Amino acid sequence: MIALGFALAVCACGAGGGSPAPQDASDGVTGRVRVVRGEYRDELRHLSGATVRASGSFSGEHRFEVSGYEILKIAGQEPFVGVLDLREGDLLVRSVDGEVKQIRSPSAELVALAGAKVWVILDSNGAMKGYGVIRER
Repeated sequence: MIALGFALAVCACGAGGGSPAPQDASDGVTGRVRVVRGEYRDELRHLSGATVRASGSFSGEHRFEVSGYEILKIAGQEPFVGVLDLREGDLLVRSVDGEVKQIRSPSAELVALAGAKVWVILDSNGAMKGYGVIRER
């Protein structure tokens, strides 16, 4: 369940295990169930087990229109979010604000996902500790 309060929310999306998160949300104030809507709805469904801050507005009695979100933690760690980019044999993750991180020794499975929006958790040397696909290419 996604807990929402006013126009800014911190939520735990789903219960882990990689399954899509529910589409329902509690408004965090009255406990009323609301349906999450907006362009980021499908991306949020892929963030099962993540702690997310969602911004948006209530539109109607049972709807929350998501206008943006930020992943705060996954498995207790802060992920780096961006699009996988394969450049001259290097696999990079480019964030929306232009920050770039290189993934050291990526698996063939991860390289095949180039162009997808992902979250990654890297160690201090850039080796992959975990990742998830938020949006396919």
